[in-house]
Amino acid sequence: MPTTENDMPSESIPLALQGLFYKLQYSDTSVATKELTKSFGWDTYDPFLQHDVQKLNRVLCEKLEDKMKATVVEGTIHKLFEGRHMNYIECINVYASFYDLQLDVKGCPDVYASFDKNVRNLYTLYSVLVHSGGVHGGHYYAFIRPTLSDQWYKFYDERVTKEDPKLASEEQYGGEEELPQTNPGFNNSPLKFTNYSNAYMLVYIREVNKEKVVCNMDEKDIVEHLRERLKKESGI
Repeated sequence: MPTTENDMPSESIPLALQGLFYKLQYSDTSVATKELTKSFGWDTYDPFLQHDVQKLNRVLCEKLEDKMKATVVEGTIHKLFEGRHMNYIECINVYASFYDLQLDVKGCPDVYASFDKNVRNLYTLYSVLVHSGGVHGGHYYAFIRPTLSDQWYKFYDERVTKEDPKLASEEQYGGEEELPQTNPGFNNSPLKFTNYSNAYMLVYIREVNKEKVVCNMDEKDIVEHLRERLKKESGI
């Protein structure tokens, strides 16, 4: 996404995103997101407010689409994220575009089954964004498999840990769960606890596009002025 030498990260979402991902790839420590949230127009208080991640995703896509107009990457958001579903109304086929879908998970054993029930195209699960908490507050974190291998990673604030695939895809449904009995020979009532972790947003990649979306990014792929600027700012 084109940026100029005069752009400021706190005022440019594209530059703030480029700087964030550059540091994530080349830094050995955790990376702050302050410049990115500033580019949203947020002050120091806004990041601590409860925000809806789906709405934020749509606003972010709209902002990026606007910045891409009349550039060589115009239409990229559309190509990467837009899908279409068909509504059947009085014998008329109506196609509607979408960037995200709300899935019915009732009766499904895991997130894969819920997606297969609603979508016919071939997709592969890339990440699971989890909300832990209740309607009045909580915390977001994510399970991601960056290379689409079987290894999942949990991104929880500044901590990144390897996780079992089952934890990412099958244990984020909230509700009540039972603990295994420690003395199965006794007639003990099962211990139940409430799981406050719920899969809030799933990110899938079309099978036909995964080689383009999940690809290696080297320094030579970054324009020179941006590469030198980010190196200087991050001290890498």
